[in-house]
Amino acid sequence: MRVRETLERVPVEAVMTRSPVTVEQDAPLADAAGALLEGGFRHLPVLGDGRLVGMLSERDLRSHLGTEVAAFTDATLEALDELVSEAMTPDPISVRTGTPLSEALAIFANERVGAVPVLDEADQLVGILSYVDIFCWLRDNAERELRTTT
Repeated sequence: MRVRETLERVPVEAVMTRSPVTVEQDAPLADAAGALLEGGFRHLPVLGDGRLVGMLSERDLRSHLGTEVAAFTDATLEALDELVSEAMTPDPISVRTGTPLSEALAIFANERVGAVPVLDEADQLVGILSYVDIFCWLRDNAERELRTTT
């Protein structure tokens, strides 16, 4: 099958990371930095009252802490105590379940984001889709294609 047809056929939920680690908007940046380091990822959906209110990226943290996330303990106490809501990107671009991968790729390219939260029809966070998820999916599909054609 042609790549474009496949990307238009596959929904984001087939590729996304389900039940992503999140952070509350009123949590200190120290908690967010710890979650990113522990999880080994670069984006955290931010919740307020159980709803998506923002995204916090590793870049956002570096900017507010004044240091690499891996060295976050070197940041000032004032910076570490700053609230996630002060560093996050509010009202992030998101996609709904059922959105084709082709649309998600267009968002990544046009909006220059590295990840998007995935919401269900009730606006509940069900996953996160990152460029790494897509690369891994493409790699795995290419390997399957090679095995079936040889």
